[in-house]
Amino acid sequence: MEDEIGPILCECCEKLNYVKISKRIQCSDNDSDLFSKMDDSSSDDEKEEKDKATLAYNKFARQPTSKEKILRVMKWVETHSHSFEIAELLHFYMKSMLKNKTIIQFQMYGIGELILERPSHQLNFAFNILKRFKRKFPEITVTCQEPILVKEEIEYLQSKNVKIIKTSKFSSKHFLNASKSAAANIISEPAFICYMIHGTHEMYEEFLEAHWKPELLSRCIIIGNNPKYWTAKNEDVKSPFKITTYAKLCDSKPVKFFDDYLEEVIFYGLHVYSITKENAEIAINELS
Repeated sequence: MEDEIGPILCECCEKLNYVKISKRIQCSDNDSDLFSKMDDSSSDDEKEEKDKATLAYNKFARQPTSKEKILRVMKWVETHSHSFEIAELLHFYMKSMLKNKTIIQFQMYGIGELILERPSHQLNFAFNILKRFKRKFPEITVTCQEPILVKEEIEYLQSKNVKIIKTSKFSSKHFLNASKSAAANIISEPAFICYMIHGTHEMYEEFLEAHWKPELLSRCIIIGNNPKYWTAKNEDVKSPFKITTYAKLCDSKPVKFFDDYLEEVIFYGLHVYSITKENAEIAINELS
């Protein structure tokens, strides 16, 4: 059975004087309209029409937003989510995975619409993790690859020194370019984080395809879905998938939150995992 990061690090938690949070995050009356939600106060006929419209609502459809609302949402999440506690524990655990490597880049994928509840919490969590790694390497670069971002979201992320990657294709060049810069800072063992929570099977498959070399895979820590439970949408496909082969050989641990709502809704199924260079070679050879 897999170990859980929370219980493993409970001693560390006590040393840091953290308090376990047992209740769900609640919005006050003033915050009830903070996150964008669909209005459901309609008749049956209207709901049927909305159901039809929802079918046409795909990942490229967006709601209007403003920089002020993004700032308001992110400020509220920063104040109320308490994910900074888990970020500290996760950072503590990830250091053991890194051994003598240094995180020089933090890559975010599919972060979503920032004024919605899950994306805003997940972005805040990413920033909290990032702060910990900046202590060792302040020059760490941050990228965000999300094709549906609107102008205001791009401006907000850029104000946080996040580089926007304007493509839906995955590439290893981002880490390789960062490695060249890190070499100038005498970083001999660079590594990077792939932050892709609730990404699709296809996204993980394409990410691995772009980094399908032992020296790249072994330098990546993924914060995302449990790889052991992801299958392709098309069950009839017979060819082996990289994510399936990777899952068998990687070291994967679930991330447990002290808040049930965060764990069961916002970060459902969150895992952190990595693979050794030796196991990466085995995975690659298995599919060659």
